[in-house]
Amino acid sequence: MSVIDTVTNTVVATVPVNDLPFGVAIGVVPRPAPALTLIKLTAGWTFTQGGQGTYTLAVTNTGNLPTDGSTVTLTDILPTGLTPVSFSGTGWTCTLTPLSCTRSDILAPGAGYPPLTLTVRIAPNAPKQVTNTATVTGGGATATATVDRKQQPKPPHHHLPGHGKPDHGHLPGPR
Repeated sequence: MSVIDTVTNTVVATVPVNDLPFGVAIGVVPRPAPALTLIKLTAGWTFTQGGQGTYTLAVTNTGNLPTDGSTVTLTDILPTGLTPVSFSGTGWTCTLTPLSCTRSDILAPGAGYPPLTLTVRIAPNAPKQVTNTATVTGGGATATATVDRKQQPKPPHHHLPGHGKPDHGHLPGPR
């Protein structure tokens, strides 16, 4: 039996087999590497048109090697109807324009960076359902997370806090 390097298409070894084996199983051993996983969750269920909502973003290394120390960048593309209010996390450097956060410390296998919190303003005319996608790159790996979020309907005027006086930004509680 010949062992062939498929990159160079050359025989790199010959193994005597006589009458056996009847079959050969070939497996590919995965190359050790970091693998960043991004999880994006919404905090609570009160994403209401005209209000605010909060996302929590968590980056973990599910690979079998640490990240390589190159800059890790998390970017978020907000859908129409959502505007960033704040974006932060311990050890992260974040900006609202463009909506992104970076860091360069090494992340061990099985570990996670401190979570990020993204607060958004929801336009009164925002679509009833939005899809928000975030991506993390760098450190030797890439990951993407998508969150579909159905907006809660805007409450009728008589259910707004402070009816008959100025609204001080209070949103209805969880339903």
